[in-house]
Amino acid sequence: MLKINDTWMKDGFITSKGKKKFSFPDKEIYPGFTDSHTHLIQLGLKKSNLGLSGVKSKKELFKKLSIWIKNKSSKDIVIAEDWDESNWIEKEFPTKEELNRISRNKPIILRRVCGHIAIANDAALSRIPRGWEQINYSTGILKEVVVLKLNEIFPPSNQKLREAILLAQDELIELGIVSVHDMMIPDYFRAYQSLEREGKLKLFIYAFITEDYLDEIKELISSKKVKLAGIKIFMDGSIGARTAALQDYSYNSNGKGLLLKSKEQVQKLIEFANKNGYQLAFHAIGDLAIQTVLSGMEKNPKENPRRHRIEHFELARDDQIKEAVQKRIILSMQPNFLKWSKPGGLYEQALGRNYKRNNRFASILDEGGIITFGSDGMPYGPLNGLEHSTSAPFPSQKIDRKQAIKLYTEGGAFASFREKELRRLEKGGKGDLVVVDKDSIYITVINNKIEYLRS
Repeated sequence: MLKINDTWMKDGFITSKGKKKFSFPDKEIYPGFTDSHTHLIQLGLKKSNLGLSGVKSKKELFKKLSIWIKNKSSKDIVIAEDWDESNWIEKEFPTKEELNRISRNKPIILRRVCGHIAIANDAALSRIPRGWEQINYSTGILKEVVVLKLNEIFPPSNQKLREAILLAQDELIELGIVSVHDMMIPDYFRAYQSLEREGKLKLFIYAFITEDYLDEIKELISSKKVKLAGIKIFMDGSIGARTAALQDYSYNSNGKGLLLKSKEQVQKLIEFANKNGYQLAFHAIGDLAIQTVLSGMEKNPKENPRRHRIEHFELARDDQIKEAVQKRIILSMQPNFLKWSKPGGLYEQALGRNYKRNNRFASILDEGGIITFGSDGMPYGPLNGLEHSTSAPFPSQKIDRKQAIKLYTEGGAFASFREKELRRLEKGGKGDLVVVDKDSIYITVINNKIEYLRS
């Protein structure tokens, strides 16, 4: 057991009885990182699905898919994840006909990296219960809710949920992450707590329950490591799926996306949350979605005592940045999204010449805004986010390493009401820390115990 609160040194620490000295003159020591927007169970479940993140063309995708499904029975749903056509030679989505040519009997669904759009073959379409919206049976394209809820339409067993949590937990700890703000459903909340009772849960879980489960949320009780934060609300879709709701922007395809909530609905949700002590996390990417949240916040107390948040805040206008700062709204943003911000990348492909006005971390901080950094799992890894935010292509995005570290540590603590518990590294502070060796994690310590040590 490592006792961190005894003797701190400039470049390391000594255990309480002096038995073991940890000295890192050539490394950096930080508080443990928080990822403020995760889908942890989905990460674990993906490990048993076909991953397509490294695929560079349709041809490569179909080759991997054909090999994969040979070992699957006709009853198995094949869900392949994380393809990104913006990195492909063709720059176009797969089609239902192409999937049908691979197999007409085995159900196949390809879920895009954004999680807001997917392609299904006819066998998979026949397995989705009737009543779900945003399904185009002619093209096989699935959008928004039906894609986001694939794990609910085809639910994993409780045992598989538990295995997924443990697999994902190991990966995040290796990335220096000690706490997460996780978007989930009530069954996931209960699975986390069952592992906590068995002493197997190491991460701190700050849970946002999706809005479809408002009737169940009152049944969920926080525990020491699994805390109920509040409610996740979708205001629009994603840029990759061309469903983020736009106002001043337009897609190159001339569309404006999809707004999912009105100002009046936002106001009712805020009233409900404030009355019942919940924090709201609004998924809002496009400037129309962002404006609808900001307008709905008009009756919220100016100091925002419940610390309501906007997740992503990708395409905010100058006036919207100022308004969010004035209303003290927490902006939960993802620096790893800057991988799509370079010339010729996804943002330019989707939005044209106005694409540079995305993810403007520097502009927000200059205005005095409150940001917390996360990943949305695209991909996980604070060091990846640090690299993107400190080498961003445009001045309005680029911040220095010290600022970025703060947004992964103090930002996450404030956004989860833990700023008093998760102070900066100091004598008597909580023993959650990471030791960084250049571009990788060397040690992760959680609650005074080394949980990861790079061999």
